[in-house]
Amino acid sequence: RQLAAKPEYAAALPPLTDEKKRVQPAQVDDLPTVFDLTIRKPFDMLRKKAVGDSMPPELSGPVEVAVAAALIVRRADYRLIGGFDSRYFMYYEDTDLCKALKTTGKKIYFARESHIIHLWGGSIKSSAERKQYYYQSQLKYFRKWHGLAATSWLALVRFPTVVKNVYLARMHERNS
Repeated sequence: RQLAAKPEYAAALPPLTDEKKRVQPAQVDDLPTVFDLTIRKPFDMLRKKAVGDSMPPELSGPVEVAVAAALIVRRADYRLIGGFDSRYFMYYEDTDLCKALKTTGKKIYFARESHIIHLWGGSIKSSAERKQYYYQSQLKYFRKWHGLAATSWLALVRFPTVVKNVYLARMHERNS
């Protein structure tokens, strides 16, 4: 209903909660840039800001990126951009979809008026596998929207972090 009354919006996302109706973090974000991923976010994590800053907004309104877990997209806008890009297996397909919608001049609406229960992390049980898909999809997104030079720089700068995160996840899984 909220989306129907807002023609400037192509999509909407309600807050995602767990079974106890606690709001989950990391539902919305800004469109990523190389600067964000190589400078700003690592610096924020050092300052311990990342967890608190990843909570969704307190009020309804426009956001740049919304996770696809419960994203509602107008059929006409979905068809206009060609739907989800099939090159993504998992992760960043929602960021890509939101970026494509934004290029048409449309907005994404975060709808605090409702909520949906989301079982976070249920798609893939393996943390190492989840991290691998995430980083692979992230590079696909940057190649598509920012070109080869930006993607190469991102891959080079983040390589130690990616290797460390995937390796540590594998070691944790073996020891569990």
